[in-house]
Amino acid sequence: IPAIVNRRRRSRALRDPFYFLRTYFPERYYNKFTTDQRERIKLILHRVTHGGDQAFAAPRGDGKTTDIESLMIYCGLKGLVRFPLIVAATGPDARRILANIKYEFETNSQLRDDFPDVCVPIHALEGAPQRANMQTVNGQRTMLHWAQDHIILPTVEGSIASGCIFSTRGLDAAIRGVRYRNTRPDVVIVDDPETRESAESEAQ
Repeated sequence: IPAIVNRRRRSRALRDPFYFLRTYFPERYYNKFTTDQRERIKLILHRVTHGGDQAFAAPRGDGKTTDIESLMIYCGLKGLVRFPLIVAATGPDARRILANIKYEFETNSQLRDDFPDVCVPIHALEGAPQRANMQTVNGQRTMLHWAQDHIILPTVEGSIASGCIFSTRGLDAAIRGVRYRNTRPDVVIVDDPETRESAESEAQ
């Protein structure tokens, strides 16, 4: 694992989620944060760190899903979560969110520079998930898992994010009893739970 390129930038980013988002996802966060967006980000992080339930609504296209994807990466890298479960209206919808998270870990060069303990083993797969089975760092298996509906970040000595699990479910599937390696979700994010059918159904 190479050295961290910019320790000061990484340290500041982990302390300040807004700086993290603007620094590592400039193509997503190129505009100034709106008041509503700042409040939503603070609410998500408050629930992640303090527990409890929180619901919020915003117009379509307001960036809710983008915030969820980006903040789950932030929370995983900071060690705030060990097993975030992302739930959407259907399985394919949930897997699309995970695919966007995977894309950042695989291709984001700034993340790779400042979080090599997580991103370098993922980059080493070169798009072939089966390579993870025997992957090692300093002679120790990384236990990295890279699947369509869940990922497990590499276990690397000294990495806060070691073994963090990201998984997805659709509301059309079983959610109770979700568990990987004897670990259960510590935060559940439900994104856009309505479908056109359920929105038009009074009973649903």
